[in-house]
Amino acid sequence: MLLNKQIFLKYLFKLFPYNFVYIIFKASGDALVSLKEMHCLQPRGRYEIKLYSQFIHLRGKTYDYSVPKENFVRFYLLPHPDERQIFFVLQVNPPITHGQTRYYFIILLFNNEDEINLDLNCSEQMLLENYNGAITKNMSGLTFEVVTKLYKVCYYFCFFVFTRSKYKFKTSSV
Repeated sequence: MLLNKQIFLKYLFKLFPYNFVYIIFKASGDALVSLKEMHCLQPRGRYEIKLYSQFIHLRGKTYDYSVPKENFVRFYLLPHPDERQIFFVLQVNPPITHGQTRYYFIILLFNNEDEINLDLNCSEQMLLENYNGAITKNMSGLTFEVVTKLYKVCYYFCFFVFTRSKYKFKTSSV
């Protein structure tokens, strides 16, 4: 049995990149949260985004992308020039690929006024142990604020928040 597993893994590593095989074996359990119909500018389309503890999974109508936690470089929160929308930019390295196209950035678009209510798929005790109570089982508020807070807490990254009025940036950390 062990020999068959080793042969299978060797074959998988030849066929697929390391990140894909890593995700198959690291994914255990349910997603922390599933965000339905998120408008994504790059790669283009509407995606269901599932946040797991070790990676995110973007599922569209025709394409699926999985990005491990280790591939995130930076997160940016940028205002749109019309000030009615906000861009949430995730920089990834190595990039996600689709054919010959490489996407170094995942760009999500949010409206300023949209609100969301989320129920996380885990217990309060697990949230206290893993995230020190920074997020709660039931989260509600403006969509971009709730989603960015989830990313910041789950993936331990510093955000660069750009404000249009001051043309400066400020960093926020957990």
